[in-house]
Amino acid sequence: MVIEYKSIKLITSMKNVFYLCTTFMLLSMSCAFAQKQVSFTSHKTGSVVTSQQITVEGTANNVPDDGHVWILVQRAGFNGWYPQGRGERLPQENWTCIVFLGETDLDKGKYDIAVVVVNDEVHRKLAIWVQTAEREGKYPAIDFPVVIGSNYQAFITVDRR
Repeated sequence: MVIEYKSIKLITSMKNVFYLCTTFMLLSMSCAFAQKQVSFTSHKTGSVVTSQQITVEGTANNVPDDGHVWILVQRAGFNGWYPQGRGERLPQENWTCIVFLGETDLDKGKYDIAVVVVNDEVHRKLAIWVQTAEREGKYPAIDFPVVIGSNYQAFITVDRR
């Protein structure tokens, strides 16, 4: 059997093009999934606020069916977060949440605010925390929750004066 050198070269070139195209497609897909899916639109890091209660707004895109958008707050430099809001289901929509920065008018300083998307299980735990806190009037800090992916979390720090 005689095989022409040009045919082998053509087949090898076609395989290389296929591998190159496949690699490019996979890289493109992974870049799309790595893009931030949640963001803040109302405040930026360094924003100065003068009220204990502020409204924060943002976007949540490509939220999975079992995803819930939660806002959390902590005093900058402290270890412990306080859930805000109710963990809405928002597939590709804007969100708004009233956030409390401290308990009194005297609690001034920097506050970290996070927007996250969590799954149903974590959502239930956060919802129970909110119900218990409202019923008992005690608001213990919690650990930062497990999010569905690093691209489903965003942070800002505001300065309350």
